[in-house]
Amino acid sequence: MSPEEAPSLVGLYGKYLLSKADGTPLDPRARYFVLRYDAHAEHGHQSRLALNAYAVQMQDIMPELSQQLLNQIVDEAEESYRLNHPDNSTPGDNHE
Repeated sequence: MSPEEAPSLVGLYGKYLLSKADGTPLDPRARYFVLRYDAHAEHGHQSRLALNAYAVQMQDIMPELSQQLLNQIVDEAEESYRLNHPDNSTPGDNHE
């Protein structure tokens, strides 16, 4: 469903057009959910929490992917903290 066809731009609807990088076709029965988890995303914190849950569940199945995701989550969380704390403090700093 296009955004124009969606009853509203809030909630669950077809917001993105997806394709595989190698050009192979997608399974027409497949369902996808896109998360924007970078430091600049409006709901980045919540997306990083969801992605973290996925990464933890994948540790035994795909350990390399899991570790890469966890590393990216940490990097983006640190960047988000820096963006929201322009005084250059870091998590855990003691400002007494």
